Amino acid sequence: AAAAADATLLFLGLNQTRERETHDRVSLALPGSQPALLRRVAAAAAAAGRPCILVVLSGGPVDLSFAKASEQVRAILWAGYGGEFGGEALAEVLHGQASPSGVLTQTWYAQHYAQQIRMSDMSFRPNASTGSPGRGHRYYTGTPVYAFGHGLSYASFRHAWARPPPRRFAAAAAPPFEVAVSVRHASGPSSAEALLLFLEPPPHLPGAPIHVLRGFEKLGPLRPGGSATARWELGAAAFALPREGSGEAGQEAGQEAGEAELVPGEWTVVVGALRHTVKVEP
Repeated sequence: AAAAADATLLFLGLNQTRERETHDRVSLALPGSQPALLRRVAAAAAAAGRPCILVVLSGGPVDLSFAKASEQVRAILWAGYGGEFGGEALAEVLHGQASPSGVLTQTWYAQHYAQQIRMSDMSFRPNASTGSPGRGHRYYTGTPVYAFGHGLSYASFRHAWARPPPRRFAAAAAPPFEVAVSVRHASGPSSAEALLLFLEPPPHLPGAPIHVLRGFEKLGPLRPGGSATARWELGAAAFALPREGSGEAGQEAGQEAGEAELVPGEWTVVVGALRHTVKVEP
């Protein structure tokens, strides 16, 4: 059937027999015979010169390593659980009537991650003694299949600092400062654009996260040639981190409990490919 079709849409993923409240998954793999089905259908479509498009229905991440690496799978669309108008939305995206503009709200790991970290280990930070590579986009030290914040669009955009961060920020005395990024629609159909603002702490800071999310904005839809500006305000609290291991409560909660304190040093403001260093002073 895949060889005879103009295109193949393969719907795989999970349902509430696999993921729900009070039921924990022990594997990140697609369940049952789904991986084998994906390989066979994608190979048959490719042999006939037909595209195979994978649509993933799930609430949480699954290991899509094969599909991502395979030239036989031409596109991957994560649809979550679409609800009443999910089918209509999927049809519009797949037919090019609407451009996808969302980004992932989770880190998507490979299957081996489930063996690297114990289900009972609630710590976010990596731990050499247990072999844990850390949890989530802030602390995971491995290479994800898809990173938190990943997302593609039928359009392309150009980003530039409309108001870059200052080179220095005296946190105790200075008021919050504004960061602004201009977005211009460069090519493709009308589309919205999602922007995430991360702060990377000073390097070599023990126990610090890789980065922290301090703002997000969705602009548009923008027409070809159109532009818009995203703005955020950053004050002293943006450059504060929880103290590592602040008492037994903090350790039991993955060392995330406890009051945050300002961390002086060279922080990096990151929005997409834009990077700017700010020297934070107490």
